[in-house]
Amino acid sequence: MNFVKGMKAVRQLPADFEERRDIFHEQIKEAIAQHNILDDMVVNFDQTGVQSVPSGEWTLEEAGARQVSIVGLEDKRQITVPLTISLAGQLRPPQVLYQGKTEKCHPKFPFPEEWDIRHTASHWSTEESMCYFVDTIIAPYMTG
Repeated sequence: MNFVKGMKAVRQLPADFEERRDIFHEQIKEAIAQHNILDDMVVNFDQTGVQSVPSGEWTLEEAGARQVSIVGLEDKRQITVPLTISLAGQLRPPQVLYQGKTEKCHPKFPFPEEWDIRHTASHWSTEESMCYFVDTIIAPYMTG
């Protein structure tokens, strides 16, 4: 038996990705310099789906097998986690979004006090959850 990896499609970057990236970075640097913006005040924000039931794409199977089945890959249960870091390297506490209509969908886990644990109907960010994220995570950092 050999160690093999399941297959999936790979995203393609635009041919001029590096040029576009460099132009974007230069525009950011110019704006920071022009307006005397502190590194603490420049934040990068993103959010990602996190699987509730972790699974991997690796399994043991005989090399050359026509199909490689991996248990758990079809499980799509997720939470959404928005994260923010400043240009100064300060990571802000996350918001964790569960799927549900009431707090009963939140796990009985002692999360750190500064984390924002919420829920939405789909676990995806909504306008309301994003406003709360800005009010409770970003704004206190900017004014503190």
